[in-house]
Amino acid sequence: MKYYKVSEWIYLIITIISIVETISLWKIDREKSYFFIVFAILSFSMYLFRRFYRKKFNKRSEK
Repeated sequence: MKYYKVSEWIYLIITIISIVETISLWKIDREKSYFFIVFAILSFSMYLFRRFYRKKFNKRSEK
């Protein structure tokens, strides 16, 4: 079960790195920064998806 929490943290770290990279590339190369924006949105979505299902499985196993 600990694997699920670790994967959530990994997705959050990827999101933060993507946002930082977007900010640093915004004035230099906007097309690349758009790629990182999409990547940040996808990784944050995966974080929320994993978190939702982890909590759902935990509630199921407690019953």
